Amino acid sequence: MPGIFSQDQPKTFRCLNCGEIINTAMTKCIFCGEPMDRDAALATAEFQKTLDNACIEARTLKIMALVLVPFYLATWLPVIGNSAIMFFPILFILTPIMLGRWWMVYHRLQLNHDRLKQAQRNVMTAIIVWGLMGGVWLASVLIRTIVLGNRSAN
Repeated sequence: MPGIFSQDQPKTFRCLNCGEIINTAMTKCIFCGEPMDRDAALATAEFQKTLDNACIEARTLKIMALVLVPFYLATWLPVIGNSAIMFFPILFILTPIMLGRWWMVYHRLQLNHDRLKQAQRNVMTAIIVWGLMGGVWLASVLIRTIVLGNRSAN
């Protein structure tokens, strides 16, 4: 008895001819009439799922990196600064781990596709923001150390 998520369940994908969403159980597209080869349909559905995942994860990485900015700024606020000081380093460490995972899983995608190009831009934005925030954070730690070191010396 096949399970709910068995390989026999049809998978959806966009018809390569008309772009409408169809499934792998079809022998031809119900929108344009293009014949469908089952193996090609399965491969297309799997590839489109991988591309969707790459785009979703890249967008998430960009958001993670951009969230570093308000978390860093919040570390300077007296009321919520202590909470932000705890969460900023966690997010700062988690972001490059997730970036490395994205690269290991999706860097082999060789497709001249607007969605993949946008995903790659999102990943590059995440890398740049993460690097800039790392520099700002390091500079602020050094400045705080120098200022506090001078105060304790006096």
